Amino acid sequence: MEYGLIGEKLSHSFSAQIHQRFFGREYGLCELTPAELPRFIELRGFKGINVTAPYKRTVIPMLDSLSEEARRTGAVNVIINENGVLRGYNTDVFGMRSALLRSGFGFSGKKALVLGSGGTSGTALAVLAELKAARILRVSRGGKEGCVTYDRVLSEYSDSEVIVNATPVGTSPDLASAALDARLFPKLAFAFDAVYNPLRTRFCINAAEAGAFAEGGLYMLAAQAVKTESLFTGEEYGADVTENVYKTLLREKRSVVLTGMPGAGKSTVGKLVARILSRPFYDTDLIITEKTGTPPGEIISRCGEARFRELESEAVLSLAGVRGAVIATGGGVALGIENVRALKANGKLYFIDRPPRELAVSADRPLTPDAAALERVYGERRESYLKNCDERIRGGRDASETARKIAEEYTV
Repeated sequence: MEYGLIGEKLSHSFSAQIHQRFFGREYGLCELTPAELPRFIELRGFKGINVTAPYKRTVIPMLDSLSEEARRTGAVNVIINENGVLRGYNTDVFGMRSALLRSGFGFSGKKALVLGSGGTSGTALAVLAELKAARILRVSRGGKEGCVTYDRVLSEYSDSEVIVNATPVGTSPDLASAALDARLFPKLAFAFDAVYNPLRTRFCINAAEAGAFAEGGLYMLAAQAVKTESLFTGEEYGADVTENVYKTLLREKRSVVLTGMPGAGKSTVGKLVARILSRPFYDTDLIITEKTGTPPGEIISRCGEARFRELESEAVLSLAGVRGAVIATGGGVALGIENVRALKANGKLYFIDRPPRELAVSADRPLTPDAAALERVYGERRESYLKNCDERIRGGRDASETARKIAEEYTV
């Protein structure tokens, strides 16, 4: 492997896709145990490699020299082999700085927390200091090496305004975990997670629910990859290259999730959107029907709505890790906050909003069997649909037109 990525677990990584697709580079993924790492470095059988958790600090004694940023952060994520001389660099600093500055948030004078004590936390400390945060605390479970514990943070530093997650907690497939609950910080204004898979971690979702600006690590990944290519080739790339990598990845990795009332046309529109975007299509109601052999309306009539909601949540969880698809949901999915959180991990939620007078009445839908029931349920649910969606789309009788509007908005 001349170029590639080393780490302990790499199934979540997008790095090979970036370097191969955007730079035409043969780029491999090499999982190494701690025992295998020293021998790999000693053999020096590579030209340039990225390094990820948990080896960003471990590799430092094995190298011949360090860049200033690698020395300052105590972390290396790129190693260049120059005729047998191994030089360590940190392009994560460039990546994180680019991501934070892109947000437009003002960090000067803010109280900040950095979660974790590994290599990425050193990067976060350096970037926040550069951006003139007033107080920066590193948080770890054990509270060693100048860190404070999570318990102490909650009791003494709940006034923090910025939190950066530099731990791997929440990385796919562990979508429901967060290093801490951002909702417990009443003054939180900005949350950043270096994790990029899923696109929105539970930490970011919780922070957004608390009213903070929340950003995942995909832009950081794109920026550090572009900077890494500069080290590989000696050629400088502009911010437009990073922006293209980021937006392309986001469009391709993120799913389109359709929510709304029964009869709003989610399945019909979803199939059309999937065709336009060349995506696989999933329907939570169909998943339930295939699993049970019984359609949703019949399940509700026979077993009650509560049992159906359990099956619905199971269907949603089975799709939470799906990327780059189109997903049509049942009318009640977006009412359950855990369903919403699961779907937001890798999806953008669209509320297809159609007034009750345009919705078809069907005896197969026991919760909305007539026009009066449709009107009542719409009134009960609309606020939740609006609150939990990322984008409202005014639906209409022409499903093709609604699909076109969603596809156009998605690809902007």
